[in-house]
Amino acid sequence: MQRRSIVRYAGEYLSAPMIELVKCLSFSLGVSLVATWLLKLLRRRVRHGMEEGSQSLLANFVSFVATLFAFVLAFVIANLWGIYNQAGRVVRQEASGLRTIFQVSAQFHSGERLQGLVRDYVHCVAVDEWPVMTKGEYSPKAERLKDSVWHEALDLIESGKNNPVLAKGVFDSLLQVNSARHERMGMLDSSIHPLLWVGLGITGSSTLVGFFFLGIKQKKAQLILDFLVLLCLSLNMYLMVALDKPFSGTGFTLSEKPFTTLDEQANKRVVVLIRQASCPVPGDALTRVAHSTFERPKAIS
Repeated sequence: MQRRSIVRYAGEYLSAPMIELVKCLSFSLGVSLVATWLLKLLRRRVRHGMEEGSQSLLANFVSFVATLFAFVLAFVIANLWGIYNQAGRVVRQEASGLRTIFQVSAQFHSGERLQGLVRDYVHCVAVDEWPVMTKGEYSPKAERLKDSVWHEALDLIESGKNNPVLAKGVFDSLLQVNSARHERMGMLDSSIHPLLWVGLGITGSSTLVGFFFLGIKQKKAQLILDFLVLLCLSLNMYLMVALDKPFSGTGFTLSEKPFTTLDEQANKRVVVLIRQASCPVPGDALTRVAHSTFERPKAIS
């Protein structure tokens, strides 16, 4: 049974990366093969007849344009990779802040409503807002619930009936959640400016045109060279598109798992409290059950 569970866990973990790898290789190889065949066909139809001296002069220009294209492409991909990692941190920070508010509000005087609002907001983000984010939009319901959490928490903090240390922790978590959500909403649109697309298109097409005029006599070597160049170009273009919009649901997309996990744990906590209300248990046992609800899952060895 343990071996089956490990295999199932590994299959679920590797399924998404493997699918993305297959898509990346299929796109890159397909585009490269088709473009190589079209380039070969174009060389047969169009005879440029450029002399060796002219090709040597053109090689310097192509080398400069190719270097410029590689620099711009590397800059865009590095920037997108940083944005993707930042988006992952933002999601984890928002979920972590909500977890803190949910746990600490249990110690507040009349904090049951705040716990319910936090639970509703987490469920709304995981179930309702995440699918909508793939279209570049957000859920108005989640926004209203976030505002309700904000106002309810501030009312409890300003009431003066709760521990000041806990109240400060909740306030700091409120700021963290609000900032993380605002940053997450700002990442729904494309991070690539249209002028960058224009620059990449001009330098990339100029590089391909230059390689067309720099044909060599060995046809097999020319095909291999064309294929490798086109493979590198298509692979980097796929990476650029896949990294853009980390919440698009395609490419390198982020999962709603931090929110779904928190939603499940919050619901378990409610079930435990309901059972405790119907069948009271000693205080120490209740404390152990409540804390075990939010324990991190042990790593599978």
